[in-house]
Amino acid sequence: MDITKWLQTGAVVGAMIFAPAAAMAARVQSCVAGPATAASYTWNFNREANHLLKDIRNDAQHVNSNAEKLENFAVEPDISWQIHADYLTRIKSRIDDMGKRLCRLEEIKRVVTPEEQAAIHQAHPLVQYLADNTDDAINYVNQYQNNFWTPTYRTYVQNLAHESHMLRHKMHQEELGQLTLPAANGFGS
Repeated sequence: MDITKWLQTGAVVGAMIFAPAAAMAARVQSCVAGPATAASYTWNFNREANHLLKDIRNDAQHVNSNAEKLENFAVEPDISWQIHADYLTRIKSRIDDMGKRLCRLEEIKRVVTPEEQAAIHQAHPLVQYLADNTDDAINYVNQYQNNFWTPTYRTYVQNLAHESHMLRHKMHQEELGQLTLPAANGFGS
């Protein structure tokens, strides 16, 4: 099989892998709490929120590490599109996990501390931005498998690195009790 045929086959396989993934990319949604159960009255929601926020911080760290590698790969012409695809798949998986955790946090937000509420409030848009940039990067990889040096792709991975760093920083501030609480009228930082 000559190299052209191999690349075409790889493009088809890559599109089959990433097209469904892009369509189902992480979306941070508003989640609705279900009815209270007997266990709800004795459940430690603050502990659960603490664990979920810690997991989001850990996921943000992994996304940041992978995004920084992608930033470096974007200036290396010898890195294959499959490697970019692999790192984007890792990032997408972590963002999906963060979306699920945020969904649960949205469900219990009214019964956790104000600091945890602030962390949830501030994490939500950052995770959404991460999901959107991951979608864009995956779509780019599907379409342009050998043009990772372009400003468009580099912007996507730079945004992933920046947003994951910001999310990790916000979650670290929450852990240290240094997060800025939203104003009482709902308009805060």
